[in-house]
Amino acid sequence: MKPGAAEGGRESAGPMAGLAMELIPAHDLPAVAKTLSRWLPRILPAGGRAMLVFAPDEKGSLEGWIIGGGEAPAAPAGPAHREEGPIPTAFASPAVLRERAAEGGYAVLPLDAAGGPFPCLLLASGGQSGATPSEASQADALAALLILTLGRMRIQSVLSVGKRDWEKAFDASSDLFVLHDDSGKVFRVNMAVSLFLGLPIQACIGRSCAEILPGLCQMQDASGLEWADAARGRSFIASTQHINLGGQSACLHVLHEVTEERRAQALAKQQRDLELTRKMLQGLAHEIRNPLFGISSVVQALEARISSDAAAKPYLAIVLREVKRLDRLVRRFMQLAFPSELDQPGTVEVEAILRRALEITGERRPELDTKRIRLLCEPGLPALRGDGETLAQGLADLFENALFFGPAGSPVAVRALRSEGLTVLSVEDEGPGILEGHLDLIFEPFFTTVPHRTGLGLSLARSAVLQYGGTLSVRSAPPSPGATFLIALPSGMAQGKEE
Repeated sequence: MKPGAAEGGRESAGPMAGLAMELIPAHDLPAVAKTLSRWLPRILPAGGRAMLVFAPDEKGSLEGWIIGGGEAPAAPAGPAHREEGPIPTAFASPAVLRERAAEGGYAVLPLDAAGGPFPCLLLASGGQSGATPSEASQADALAALLILTLGRMRIQSVLSVGKRDWEKAFDASSDLFVLHDDSGKVFRVNMAVSLFLGLPIQACIGRSCAEILPGLCQMQDASGLEWADAARGRSFIASTQHINLGGQSACLHVLHEVTEERRAQALAKQQRDLELTRKMLQGLAHEIRNPLFGISSVVQALEARISSDAAAKPYLAIVLREVKRLDRLVRRFMQLAFPSELDQPGTVEVEAILRRALEITGERRPELDTKRIRLLCEPGLPALRGDGETLAQGLADLFENALFFGPAGSPVAVRALRSEGLTVLSVEDEGPGILEGHLDLIFEPFFTTVPHRTGLGLSLARSAVLQYGGTLSVRSAPPSPGATFLIALPSGMAQGKEE
């Protein structure tokens, strides 16, 4: 298209149509004034003139523009020599404007659709006898066009403010917001997502939603979905909504974090389950311990009576060995049924608890190679109250479990660090892992996949952790090797260095 062809097309449709086309992109009153200055000379009769005036400011003065010829500004707002175009002007008050309008023979055309006096357009025809009927009709059409233009500008302003407010709320929210297109490509995230991923916002843009929120992206709208990020140990309630953004189809994911609520629920469930287990074990320990004491006494008496009977001694030794094994089992029952109180004075360092747990493991199971256990303790961890013996006993159960299931010679990594205000202890082995169907069962008393094991170790470990107000969980995903047991202890159970 040759230069000027578009403007020529507007001319051929008439000056009013050309004015309407150029008012479409106008976004403020100065833009409207500039557009009017280009088109009004073609619309007004010869000698016609106009003023565009908008509402009074805080001091009551009016500002506007003189458009077309025939007037000098009442209070020039610019240099004396100006290029052709609207001339800024000002009036001290509406009364001064009304006087000028009467003197100049202006017709006042209000431009407020609600009927207010401002903004307004003042038009004066070039003839001595006033405007002709056709000129009056054209003036009404011009006023209607400007009313539509100003109405559109007001709507755009409201939408712009709304968009700005929405974006501020979007970015300031602690919930995670992710917007992506139909292909799953992310084009907008908020600061909460940036902090969650540990990446700048711009580094999140362009990535696949399935990479950021694995398992959550789907075609249908949904709300109240549980979504967990296992790597970070965080839980969310998620909603998915397909929306239209200015003609662009998009999908919005909103995730509200409920990690602390889920931890509290898990802790409450563990405590309820443990209380039921304790009641059961109290009765069981009582029923076993009494006859066991009788059996032990009888065997010891028999051993003294038949000390010279070499053939009977091996059988008595077997009975005594099994009695001792049952006695150890009953003692384990008693640990679950009657946990020790954490009312010892003083505090103990986390590293000291880990080393004590290592000693207990070697004492209990000397056949296990405790040298495979590698302790990595972050410096500066807050001390725990009491002597830590209960927790050391529970950790020893985890150490024994890791050594038993890990391949011969494989390391067991034990770490202690601070994470999100918690003291986190982890025990990681390289064993076969735990089947998904067993993950919810392994902390139950007597559950075991190995026939000759009691299935009490992990229950006792959980009981010890609960006494410190913490949680014990496990991560494992066969066929990937290994399992990781995680102990999270709240800062409220710690004293000393950070308090």
